[in-house]
Amino acid sequence: MPTVPIGYLVTVTLVAWCTLLALAPLRRPGGLGALLFRFGVVVNELPFIAFYCLLASTLLGHRPG
Repeated sequence: MPTVPIGYLVTVTLVAWCTLLALAPLRRPGGLGALLFRFGVVVNELPFIAFYCLLASTLLGHRPG
């Protein structure tokens, strides 16, 4: 049974979390709300950055060796 590389799993989880925050931002008071907003803005305003991170992680994960 093949295993998923940890780096790939971390990258996909981070991009998915940022995408979730861009689509449905969580309402939190103070600094936590501002931090969550900034995570969502990165994917919302620069989606090609998320795509390139996922592409690089996928290519590294499928590399033989």
